[in-house]
Amino acid sequence: MAKKVLRKKRAPRKNRLVDFVSPEHDKLAGASVTYQLERVQCGKPRCRKWHGPYWYAYWSAGGRTRSLYVGLKLRPAAEVASELVERRRAKATAAAAAEGEPT
Repeated sequence: MAKKVLRKKRAPRKNRLVDFVSPEHDKLAGASVTYQLERVQCGKPRCRKWHGPYWYAYWSAGGRTRSLYVGLKLRPAAEVASELVERRRAKATAAAAAEGEPT
């Protein structure tokens, strides 16, 4: 059986190639979320390799297109966003504790 080759097309950014757009849609903050499987360049000056593929979530909010890195495995965007909020809150708490401020 022949292996199916995914057709690559250029993404809006120079450093990304879109491998697959998922037919699954989700809701995040009332907006429809689209998932894309993308290959990315790491940004190191001597590295020309494409890394991935990684899942990204895209939605529109406030007249702008927003994106969120989901990871190697496809998960709901709301789950990833809540983890991101928790990480940011923990980082802010740790920074405040390091400065000696009460939280």
